[in-house]
Amino acid sequence: MVNNETLIQAVREQLNGTGFSPDIELLPVSGGGNNRAHEVRSGDRSLFLKEYFQHPNDRRDRLGAEYAFTRFAWDRGLRCIPQPFAMNRSHGFALYEFIRGRKITPEEVQADAVAQAARFFSRLNEFVNDPDAQQLPRASESCFTVEDHLACVDRRVSRLDRIAETSVIDREAGRFIREELRPIWDRLGASIRQQCASGETAREAVPCLSPSDFGFHNALLEPSGQFRFIDFEYAGLDDPAKMVCDFFCQVAVPAPADSAAEFMKRTIDGLRDAETCRQRIKLLMPAYQIKWCCIILNDFLPTDSARRKFAGQGSDEETRKRMQLDKAIHKFAALDNGGILLP
Repeated sequence: MVNNETLIQAVREQLNGTGFSPDIELLPVSGGGNNRAHEVRSGDRSLFLKEYFQHPNDRRDRLGAEYAFTRFAWDRGLRCIPQPFAMNRSHGFALYEFIRGRKITPEEVQADAVAQAARFFSRLNEFVNDPDAQQLPRASESCFTVEDHLACVDRRVSRLDRIAETSVIDREAGRFIREELRPIWDRLGASIRQQCASGETAREAVPCLSPSDFGFHNALLEPSGQFRFIDFEYAGLDDPAKMVCDFFCQVAVPAPADSAAEFMKRTIDGLRDAETCRQRIKLLMPAYQIKWCCIILNDFLPTDSARRKFAGQGSDEETRKRMQLDKAIHKFAALDNGGILLP
């Protein structure tokens, strides 16, 4: 049980008048990589409490972005997400429906799972022209031109160029970045810029409503077989090509590459600039594999390490760094061997 009286009192005040008993207890929920999570128990009812990480070097409004996106989607009838209940700015938390589901393994990502994810995105984007949708914030690291995408990867690689090499594992990571990741990225970025110097892919993308960081690493499977998609702190308006590239490049619970054709048929083909979006996806997929190598190596950066510690995952930093470096090297090798092939 959590013995944070200030937080407990803030939750009591937030729930006042909602029908929940003030006699509550907070139980820690494991598994969050960026934030603190608790189950709020009130009699036989439960809510999910999410405390959002805040840092002076990371000004992103995760709380506001996630709550606004979830409220927008829920109010328009989407039920494959948690119901939002309340947001507390002063204490940096939000309350959501507590979902009785479980994380899945990569082997469980079958055709029906991919179809449910595609259906969520497609249904969400039926409301992209809603006036309220245009009031939602841009997604974190939103991109609307090919140059935006490349600049995003440039920034991530440049941050890794500056990691402090204070231990053996830090020096190994630094060597991998300098001798392998950086040279390949410089050549790849230049090639992509040359390919899109003119033509359809040089145009600005038509924005979509993106869950962002979308994939089965951010999903819970209910006993009924239905997926509930969670963690929308980076959500907002974005290029649909970015959603697809991230969906197939994330490494925790990857979507099978052979599901890409059906996924894009269900998500991209209904959009206004579908063919141009497909061209951008094909052009940018290698860049996103580099981007995800960088994301895997975030543990070597001070702010991201602090976020892990906030979420209760910083107890064995050296072991985690070793694991992440091995993952990044494996991901990088997949790029070298042809990477993810898309139709």
